[in-house]
Amino acid sequence: MSNFFSVYVDRLGDWHPQLYRELKSRFTATKVRWLLLVSVIFQSVVLFFRAGEIPVLDPLKPAGEQFSRYCMGIPPDWEYNRGIFVCTQDLLGQLPINWRLWWLDGFSFLSLAGLALLLVVGVYLLVADLQKECQRGTLNFIRLSPQSEGSFIWGKILGVPSLLYGFLLTLLPLHIITAGGAGISLPLLAGYYAVVLAGASFFFHIALWIGLSSNSKSYSLSKSAAIAGLCAVGTLIGTILIMQDNDWEPFFLSWLSLFYPGKALIYLVRSTFLSIPTVGYLGPNELDQLRWYGWDLFRSAPLGMGFMVANFAVGTYWITQVLRRRFRRPFSTAWSKVQSMGVTLSLVAIANGFYSRAIPKVTI
Repeated sequence: MSNFFSVYVDRLGDWHPQLYRELKSRFTATKVRWLLLVSVIFQSVVLFFRAGEIPVLDPLKPAGEQFSRYCMGIPPDWEYNRGIFVCTQDLLGQLPINWRLWWLDGFSFLSLAGLALLLVVGVYLLVADLQKECQRGTLNFIRLSPQSEGSFIWGKILGVPSLLYGFLLTLLPLHIITAGGAGISLPLLAGYYAVVLAGASFFFHIALWIGLSSNSKSYSLSKSAAIAGLCAVGTLIGTILIMQDNDWEPFFLSWLSLFYPGKALIYLVRSTFLSIPTVGYLGPNELDQLRWYGWDLFRSAPLGMGFMVANFAVGTYWITQVLRRRFRRPFSTAWSKVQSMGVTLSLVAIANGFYSRAIPKVTI
């Protein structure tokens, strides 16, 4: 396998030197073996704990006095938190199990864990890598090379977290299997992947911006860890917000919450046709009440996820302009005057769409 990677990585040097430089130093035989070993252990642990959640009747207790999240009975009288059901037997004495919910919980865990890992670790690796380049002085040599700004940007984004990408790709088959077990269609799953990729690209561009703003004297491991910590806190807050089944949200937070890619999971959970009390998280009320210039875009999964991708694309475009200017001229302003006007108009046009829904209609 190491020879397989080596052959194809060597071919990158002909058309993408920056990406070749990043991959060549990372995809070694030892690192690939460790990546596969960690992936196998992680998936084995996940399957072990998920199998332990499958309800089994205790012969020493009556069926009506046993409870589980995946049983098909009614919630007990003392249950107020939702998600616990009475275990009952059918006419054949078998225990009916809500397999769709069981698969959905596994899918949601893999989705949120993988998203947090991608954003937090990816941002840390990119910031730390550019700070090291500044400290060693190699970034100045890269600036003097004939490669384009786009080649440098995408070489870093695709190459620096490449081992992380490899780890997440090994989890992809299990993720797709759990999605199928939960009744989530492949087109909808592909839409979610598009939102995640667009979001990761947006935050990785921000990480490069931070890294290019460093200098040789400012590198420290704690600074990279602090930035990754801020990303982790933001990811945690975004996860908590979408897990709370909110039926209200201030207009400004409506826009900011769309910068968390995990919000697209609401559409996937809705497609399983499991009731909100049964699932207990990722309720669709918040998106149902969200408007943009009065349009109900977010009631439709294709339109809602399409808006999220476009929202990330607009932000990524303007950050890319900063990176292009700072790559050759590190002390230049972030944007030119014309670009600053474009950034302002973009912010006003998008944010005002959510504010307009809060303006009451006056009837005569």
